[in-house]
Amino acid sequence: MKVTVNQQTPVSVSVGGSQKVLNATVDATGPQGPQGVPGEQGPAGANGLALLSQAQDVDVTNITDGALLIFSEQSGKWEAGTMLESQYIEGGHF
Repeated sequence: MKVTVNQQTPVSVSVGGSQKVLNATVDATGPQGPQGVPGEQGPAGANGLALLSQAQDVDVTNITDGALLIFSEQSGKWEAGTMLESQYIEGGHF
């Protein structure tokens, strides 16, 4: 006998190659199992930067009103700029 139980009813039961569907309620609740051993503490995050410009990989030298942060492979940093020079933007079909 093979019984397949999903999260919902009905329950599918296969007996000798013949499959039957039973309307049943499956109660999978029970007591919580034992708590596992706590893992190692992860590395510390950023030291609470108050401003994005304080991040080491952000260069806001050329920041102006309306500027975006654009990643530069050459510098390895996010740089403020208003010109999108090497982006491809797919606008969809209208």
